[in-house]
Amino acid sequence: MELGKDEKRILLLTLLSIIIIAGLYINSIFLQPERVEIGNLGKHVGEYVEVEGIVKYYKNTTKGTLVEICDMNGENETYLFLLFHSVQIPGSVIRARGMVQIYQGMLEIVVKDEGEIETLKRSLEVGLEELLSNPEFFVDMRIRVYGNLSHLYPAVDENQMQITDGINTTWVHIPFRYFGERDVYLYGTVINGTLYVENITLQYSGDVVSIGDIRQYEGKRIWVHATILAYQRLYGYYGWLRSGDYALKVFLKEKVDKGFCYLEGRFVYNEKNGQYELMVE
Repeated sequence: MELGKDEKRILLLTLLSIIIIAGLYINSIFLQPERVEIGNLGKHVGEYVEVEGIVKYYKNTTKGTLVEICDMNGENETYLFLLFHSVQIPGSVIRARGMVQIYQGMLEIVVKDEGEIETLKRSLEVGLEELLSNPEFFVDMRIRVYGNLSHLYPAVDENQMQITDGINTTWVHIPFRYFGERDVYLYGTVINGTLYVENITLQYSGDVVSIGDIRQYEGKRIWVHATILAYQRLYGYYGWLRSGDYALKVFLKEKVDKGFCYLEGRFVYNEKNGQYELMVE
């Protein structure tokens, strides 16, 4: 049976579509990214690249995860948009592959799947002098630092929980230990941008605030609906890590021997005490 002109045209278009799709698939398999520095990304818009950098910040969105990274000297930064949800710890060093694009006037790299991102180091190793000479850069990062540990004292217990609403994630303070349900309502006061919880319930009696908007309610009591992700510390001891003229207050869950050592944890700024601290993990 002989095909008509329209049928031949449709068949030809179908074959061409199959060939194009197959070509794109093969190209995606064998396409190798070009290794570029973060500071040179502007020259590679529309290209498939590979970069390495320090994670500064990450945030889950409804469509994926936004990650801010910078180069090892902190001079240049960019964003990765992961088309999937992922936890990227600030202070870790990662390698990512994706397409460079301009979104809302800013450069970003779109990463398609989890196989295109890998963790090279789980924390950033830094000297005490470098850390305290530019502390703002390292705040909230996971770091590994060395020095001489001295003057260990028993610490006051403090409890924290990490919570999320599926998009935003943060840490809150609680004055007690909690072992109940994970899908809860939290009531408390916002102090220095952090929620200090007074009560945890399964019901609420007021307007619920988004976790992403907590900082806008400074000094006010609010309700938050959240899922509890993790609990953090009771720190049993605190002391000082010293190197030359530099000293950093550190909190430890267990007592360790004094003297030269490496400590790894989250570097924070304690607004209540007005000082930088290392929460050893």
